[in-house]
Amino acid sequence: MYFDGTAHHHGVGAGIVFVTLDGGILLYSFTLNQHCSNNVAEYQALIFGREIAVDMEQLELQIYGDSQLVVNQLLGRYEVKKSELIPYHKYTTRLMKRFGGVSIKHVPRRENKQADALAVLASSLAMPDHEIQSHVYQKWVVPSLIDDEDIEGSDAHVVSTYEIDKEDWRQPLVDYFKYQKLPDEQRRRTDIRRRASRFILYKNTLLMDKLCEKFNFKQRKSSMYNAPANGLAEAFNKTLCNLLKKVVARSKKDWHERIGETLWTYHTTYRIPTQATPYALVYGVEAVLPFEQQIPSLRIAIQEGLTEEENVRLRLEELEVLDEKRLEAQQNLECYQARLSRTFNKKVRRRSFQVGDMILAVRNSIVMTHRTKDNFVSKWDGPYVVREIYTNGAYKLVDKDGVKVGPINEKFMKLYMP
Repeated sequence: MYFDGTAHHHGVGAGIVFVTLDGGILLYSFTLNQHCSNNVAEYQALIFGREIAVDMEQLELQIYGDSQLVVNQLLGRYEVKKSELIPYHKYTTRLMKRFGGVSIKHVPRRENKQADALAVLASSLAMPDHEIQSHVYQKWVVPSLIDDEDIEGSDAHVVSTYEIDKEDWRQPLVDYFKYQKLPDEQRRRTDIRRRASRFILYKNTLLMDKLCEKFNFKQRKSSMYNAPANGLAEAFNKTLCNLLKKVVARSKKDWHERIGETLWTYHTTYRIPTQATPYALVYGVEAVLPFEQQIPSLRIAIQEGLTEEENVRLRLEELEVLDEKRLEAQQNLECYQARLSRTFNKKVRRRSFQVGDMILAVRNSIVMTHRTKDNFVSKWDGPYVVREIYTNGAYKLVDKDGVKVGPINEKFMKLYMP
């Protein structure tokens, strides 16, 4: 770890550079909240870096700094005489001893250019006439003034860590988490509430992707609407709501208490399309219902007479034929859907058109039931001429000016009779 701090009349900054064993580089830059001396800024940078290393669980650390005073004070070669440096020296020493595995070494400034550049960048952000777009944290460490190195847990008190770039999209979210503060504009208030559910605030830092990586969560992104998948979910939700209506109280406030037994009912109910229960398709055997314990059924009586070895063999046989049961259920579902399709198509009058036919098309081909504003305006528009024929009854049309229209489904079209 390389650290450096800088202080001038424009501001105070700290820079930290981590170099991993595989050559990776992590850069951190901090703007300090208060004006201080250059030596205090060096101590602040060293403390920030050590705390970041602890958060990253990097207890074995080699530290390099270009401040000869700070490095030699920590090595015990120089005596700490200035009163403003004493609390920082004590806290830094205690922090390094507590976690162990830390060595510190002085390096020339030319070998510490990256950390020095980060510190200069952070300090320059305080200049009012200079605009820089950069993600630099604002922070300040206040070491404990109690002169007791044996006190456990006497860590420094860190005052606020946040992004100082006012245009950063994360700042409104941080304000909302910490202070419940929302913008005056209603649209932005709604947007922040919606986006806040995707993040958590941990040590004054917004976490989402990093949290997923830490706990090995796999985050997959999808489009807002997936018609096939959402159709299945909506169909099941409709079935679930119909079941809940039969068991909830009049006030409907206890639906969350009833949802468990409702799902159990759905899982153990015989489904006509698959000719099986969902529970059996998952586990390969029907669920044991509560009344079967009170009034033993035939299968319960048979299983009670089996030994443990025979029971295991029976269970393995049930699992071996599970794939066959699922394929049979799939075939039953396809046959059921085919029967429904044939029944529905009996009432459908197919319309077929040829290239060159003159037809009329519904003005609003998406929703036929909507009424027009004027009751005397026909819902049919045209005439059009069929230009191309697609599969599944779709047609490409052109009007009298040659403008292409469509594709339009045949159910929204009819022959034009001049």
